[in-house]
Amino acid sequence: MSLRANPAPALAYLVSLPLLLVTTSALAQARSVLVLPWSLEDGDAATLAARAESVAGAISTGEVSAISIANARSRFEEHGSSEPPTMSDSDLDHWLALSRLAVRHLAHADYAAAAQTLREAQALSEPAAAELNREETRARQVLDTCLYDVRALVETEDPRAEARALECRRLVPRIAPSPYQHTPEVVELMTRIDRRLAEAPPGSLRLESVPAGCRVRLNGIPLGETPFISEDLATGEYRAQIECGEEGTTQRGRIHRIRLSEGASTVRIDVRFDTAVRTDTALRLQYATREDADEHRLADAVSAASTIGAAEVWLLALEPAADADVIRIDRVRVSTSSVLASVRTHSAAGLPGSVAAVGRGASEDRTGTEPVTMPLWGAGASGATDDESGAVPTAGSGRAGWETGVGIGLGVLGIGAYVTSFALVNVEAGYGHLATQPLPTDLDYLSRRDQWTGFELPALAMGWVGGALVTAALPLVMSDEAGTPWWSWVIGGAGVAAIGVGLAVALTAPTCGPAGRPTDACVQGTALADE
Repeated sequence: MSLRANPAPALAYLVSLPLLLVTTSALAQARSVLVLPWSLEDGDAATLAARAESVAGAISTGEVSAISIANARSRFEEHGSSEPPTMSDSDLDHWLALSRLAVRHLAHADYAAAAQTLREAQALSEPAAAELNREETRARQVLDTCLYDVRALVETEDPRAEARALECRRLVPRIAPSPYQHTPEVVELMTRIDRRLAEAPPGSLRLESVPAGCRVRLNGIPLGETPFISEDLATGEYRAQIECGEEGTTQRGRIHRIRLSEGASTVRIDVRFDTAVRTDTALRLQYATREDADEHRLADAVSAASTIGAAEVWLLALEPAADADVIRIDRVRVSTSSVLASVRTHSAAGLPGSVAAVGRGASEDRTGTEPVTMPLWGAGASGATDDESGAVPTAGSGRAGWETGVGIGLGVLGIGAYVTSFALVNVEAGYGHLATQPLPTDLDYLSRRDQWTGFELPALAMGWVGGALVTAALPLVMSDEAGTPWWSWVIGGAGVAAIGVGLAVALTAPTCGPAGRPTDACVQGTALADE
């Protein structure tokens, strides 16, 4: 590192050290873990949720950090899908009564009372619109209630009336309001809104499903079958449901929130996954048969964890035993869909030790008096293997192919940057030695000195780039291991020592400023410091 008249390169180097340490620390921070319970249809959802909460609370290793059960559920409903809404008969009757009462308030120009009543009515109807809108009569009632709010805004000359009318149209698309229920001003406003939507560039939505040919509902309104394309929807948020099978015989589709903006949007929904996932008591998986569970739960677990951004998913199941409930935990790395550890243990006793075993990558049956080694769970039943050779997968198995490829590519680029940096330092030194030969009055002196000083920043920059690329490559090419490997401490210690030596050299090497005439001593010192 050269300390010539301009100290900027030295300061940049010193500043880059803490940034490099912060980056390395971020790459090594605790991986987030989703504890995901699963069961067959006769499973006890409440007990499963309680056991999952206990396991998540027992995870205390520095390498993994559990996502709370409540947080996992809310994150999945935000970024994935949520349970279809329901509305009790009593809530439905109360909503209809509030809607009628609001009309009476409006007829008497009691706008304050009407606004309060409408807020209560909409607090019941709008969250449940996807359920109410399934029937055309109720969908029209939802729209009418919303338009009563528009009427109050129009009659009080509130500038929010048009925006509220647009919200009503999003809430209940393609359904006409009840005739003779609204004032001419509200009817004219809705006509203008619909005309504007038809003329303006709307959002284009394509809904696909696996399998295809399933019913599509937006905010509960049936609009067709998949693959479904619409180009006349108002931009904004919609709640999409995909439902397969005969009408009335299948369960309600899960709610997928779609934010439609101008331009094309494509959404693809896996109906089978939607059928398996639940977010009632907790984010969990539920299957009709053991065969269905064995075939799909690994992929479903990875999909659920990917949706909420978890690096690992710990599948948890209850295994009823004669004396006490036994739980099984299978630890899966999301990026490679590979199983890292499997443990069976009593749910009421020894949970911290069992969770610690899973965390360090051990596969043990801890239901007896002493832990016994057990095979990893594969993609099927317990003890299944991942390849035809019958070898049991091991903890810390390899990275995904794309990760390894990217890591190798970054490493090659980093080494290339290092080599380029050293080459530039040598070229810099060469020009420096040339600059010592002529007298300052020679015509070539200034150009050679400028060439010498001009190589410094590119040489240092390539060195910094090389270090950053190699640092980023390491987590991608190295497999996970339980604990910190011994050689990591050796490499870390060597790195700290190298930083100390580098700083000592940079601060003590004889250098010279660009204003003075270069000498062999300052050229050699500058090259040594830059290296």
